[in-house]
Amino acid sequence: MLLTIAAVMTLIEPEGARAFSIPSSDGVAIRGQADRPDLAGTGAVVMVAGTGPFDRDVDFGAPGEEPALVFLDLSRRLNARGVATVRYDKRGVRHGEAGDAGIDRAEIVTATTGAMRDDLAAVYDWTRSPEGLGARCVVLFGHSEGMVHIGRLAASGAPAPAVVVGMGTILTDPARNFRWNLTERDSWSLRMMDADEDGITTNEEVRAGLATTPAAVNGVVEPYLAPDGGWTADDIAELDRQWQTAWPIFRDQALAMDDAAPWPTADQAAGSWQWGKSWYSDETAVAANLARWDGPVIAHLGDRDSQTHAPLQREAGERFLGSRVTFVLHSGVGHTLGDHPTYGPVRPDLADGMADQIAAALRSCAAGG
Repeated sequence: MLLTIAAVMTLIEPEGARAFSIPSSDGVAIRGQADRPDLAGTGAVVMVAGTGPFDRDVDFGAPGEEPALVFLDLSRRLNARGVATVRYDKRGVRHGEAGDAGIDRAEIVTATTGAMRDDLAAVYDWTRSPEGLGARCVVLFGHSEGMVHIGRLAASGAPAPAVVVGMGTILTDPARNFRWNLTERDSWSLRMMDADEDGITTNEEVRAGLATTPAAVNGVVEPYLAPDGGWTADDIAELDRQWQTAWPIFRDQALAMDDAAPWPTADQAAGSWQWGKSWYSDETAVAANLARWDGPVIAHLGDRDSQTHAPLQREAGERFLGSRVTFVLHSGVGHTLGDHPTYGPVRPDLADGMADQIAAALRSCAAGG
């Protein structure tokens, strides 16, 4: 069978890569690689993945489609701009392995919120230490939940990086973000599909507009078709009320789970229930945690994002970070700044723009700015 170009990229280490294996706070080995460590004098970017059993390359391709190695791609763009990059595998994930072979079931259930924060801390310390890269200027780059881990790192008292950059990033508290994701996304999308703004979202507007909304993540149009041909404002408000009633039921079911139990099930373990419960119980805004550092935060968001709702992130960021946060809202793209509301690849011009922005920030830091 012929390998795709994307698949070959996972089998070939970039020129000048340096592998590492460092212990986290509980002794679990965190493995990864620094790409172009010779460039660390200019600066380095530590890349922090979001929700999912991701290895260092972060394949965020849609199920059944070509891989979209989001972190590997961005790393190469940054390397081409004179910046070293540091990528690591989530605990319990084996680099380059597919399916069950890529998961260590015994280790992945140790992925609590605290453990993942400490994993990042270990990689961040290594990047800055003389035994590691010795980088004086570091950017922390987080995709989605990756920013939650960065925020918890800030709250732990870790030294501030030069800049924090997020893509599809969470700045509100995890519970608020998840509540929108679970209970408010559909009604928001139905209102968004009212193309003529007459207060009624017709089935014709649903068929024409669903693909351009966050609800397109579900991949089917039928649940969004109204039996009588259209959704009035009252219909959508009733949908909101039904979901708000369901939210505490889902929350209470989750919070009743044993922290140490595998999430979501023992047969398909991808984390711990302590972590899973945090999406219902953690009401500390990520932006409030980031405010413990005094440096700038840049948030790249798509207006079709199915996972992190841009208006919520903007409100939280401005409330806690004020003028230190810069929002870049990209039209027509989703959670990974691509055409799909959730999956990658990142649109090349946007990936280049982020790489230019990060490289410029590190050059300024290296020059003493």
